[in-house]
Amino acid sequence: MNEQTPKAPPPIFILGVPRSGTTLLRTLLDAHPHIACGPETPWLAEHQPASLLGLVRAMVEPEHGYCKSYRQPASVVHDAARRMLDGVLGAYARARGKRRWAEKTPNNLLHLEALHAIVPDAACVWITRDALDVAHSTTSIADHRKGIAPVYERSLRLSRQATTDATPLAATLRWAGWNRRIERFLADKPHFHLTYERLVCEPAAVLGGLLDFLGEPFDPAMLQYNPSAHHLPAWEWGSTDVAQHGRIVTGRIGAGLDHFEPPLRDALATVAGLWSPPGRPGPIGPRPTLPPSTSAAARLGEQLAAFVPGGGPGDPRLRAEQAAALLSHAAGRPDAVPALPAPMAPVAIALAYAGLPASIAPASDDHARGLRAVRDRLDIARTLTLLEAGHPPPPPPPPPTTTAGDVPAGLGVPCPAPTARLASMAQLRSGAFTSFMAGLNAFARPLGLRTFETWSKVWEYPWLWYHAVEPLPLAGLRIIDLGSEMSPMPWWLATLGARVTLVETARGMEAQWDALRRRLGVRVDWAFTDDEAIPAPDETAHLVTSLSVVEHQPDKKRALEEIARVLVPGGVLAMSFDICEPDLGMAFPAWNGRALTMAEFERDLWNHPRFAAGRPQGPIDWNRADIPAYLAWHKTTAEHHTYGTAAAVLRAR
Repeated sequence: MNEQTPKAPPPIFILGVPRSGTTLLRTLLDAHPHIACGPETPWLAEHQPASLLGLVRAMVEPEHGYCKSYRQPASVVHDAARRMLDGVLGAYARARGKRRWAEKTPNNLLHLEALHAIVPDAACVWITRDALDVAHSTTSIADHRKGIAPVYERSLRLSRQATTDATPLAATLRWAGWNRRIERFLADKPHFHLTYERLVCEPAAVLGGLLDFLGEPFDPAMLQYNPSAHHLPAWEWGSTDVAQHGRIVTGRIGAGLDHFEPPLRDALATVAGLWSPPGRPGPIGPRPTLPPSTSAAARLGEQLAAFVPGGGPGDPRLRAEQAAALLSHAAGRPDAVPALPAPMAPVAIALAYAGLPASIAPASDDHARGLRAVRDRLDIARTLTLLEAGHPPPPPPPPPTTTAGDVPAGLGVPCPAPTARLASMAQLRSGAFTSFMAGLNAFARPLGLRTFETWSKVWEYPWLWYHAVEPLPLAGLRIIDLGSEMSPMPWWLATLGARVTLVETARGMEAQWDALRRRLGVRVDWAFTDDEAIPAPDETAHLVTSLSVVEHQPDKKRALEEIARVLVPGGVLAMSFDICEPDLGMAFPAWNGRALTMAEFERDLWNHPRFAAGRPQGPIDWNRADIPAYLAWHKTTAEHHTYGTAAAVLRAR
């Protein structure tokens, strides 16, 4: 009797949300002498135009597919697909002298049932990671990953059909929804669960337990972690991380906690807290199957990843109803549902950062501060489409009409303290600044407004927001924005209740502005000027915003006089401007205008008699120590960026 060829051990599938450490885990398994776990296999995923699972579906389901035309069971196609998968990935393993293949592609989570149909005996390994760290790693792109796959820097996939802007909330939403999907899929199947945090801190113990589950001997070579021994394609984000570090690192634990500013961090934690990973990593046997969703509200709640706290893990129906209520508020129909409970405020803040607005009463002064970022009456047709709700929101109301009589003579509230600072790399890279820009870009992108990933604006916008604009009660505030073009800031302030006048020298954007005004239902007007004159009466603006405008104005003295003229007593000037100090190695291109010097700013603006209110006496204590690092960075953003950046807050007498 001939000896039969021993049956190959079952393949291994690594399951995990993107940025959860799946590539690290696959390289560690790939270092085992018996296991080959190569790069991701996008040609397997069903949502790809050409894929193995797509072919399986085309042969099984359509009227003219193989199964219906030939009257054959789906198992015939599934068996053939299994042989093909074993053939190509098994050949890869054998070419490397190994007997077992493993596979890791995070988007496989969208096709778990189809994958299980063709590889029902696969050993499933599930890796999870802290939600805030996943959100930070998804939306804060390290330098060594930039430009590799720009589409992943801008958007992320929520379902087979739907993608959305890559924001911290969207990443947290996907983390909760996709992990819950894995948990449902694995409920009746043996599997092994591990955490990224324990893997990097105790790799030997974790890998030992994992290999026991897989029926393989532990090999110390797995801990030598030699990236050159693996196939690390340049197009794979995780591969670039492995190649960059070259070793197991623990420094990424807690990155989200460190970098997200407190309101956003707390909101994301609220969303993440609605799903909890298994309490004990290790082999897990079958679990009771979760009850299926039976109502539209429940399905909507799942798609929203149960945004709303309050129902508790034992009452998904309540969470789903509250999620539906939240969406109704976002769609501008607050009268359709009861008032939302105050504990939802952190979620509303997170929604604002992700570009999804909500109308909600603040629970406290702290919540009220955060809720200033919640944009009311924003057109969310795109969001509703993503969530497959099936019904567009009602059209926004026309812009309200106002008269000069309902504008107060002055601010009548405490104002931000006058100050002037040079750009700082520490601020630019801080969690507060980066998360603010993520929120502003998420607001701007679907509206066709400008977004900023680099250049000085990634410092200017958040600096002026935190130091000049955010402390003000924006509802009813009359704002003049200079050099508006397609800047997102004036439109964002208008959604917070301000009455904004755009002032521009270039014409041709009126149609876009008008469409935005109608779409958002905000109070925005515009005026044009051919020089430094501001077409507005004396003392009519509570706030003037000027972002990198003055360097392009030939008559700077007149420009500053005009700003002083239109501000009400107590009014605020929030401005950013380019700085050129030749003695410090700076140069400003003549074709771009003329940048201010620090001395010129102090002489013409800081010491201007109309701007003496509340400012410290004496010269400005400029943070000159921040110049070299910022200048070195600024030069990398464009060839002509060989100068500095500054910003200031001033108050009119």
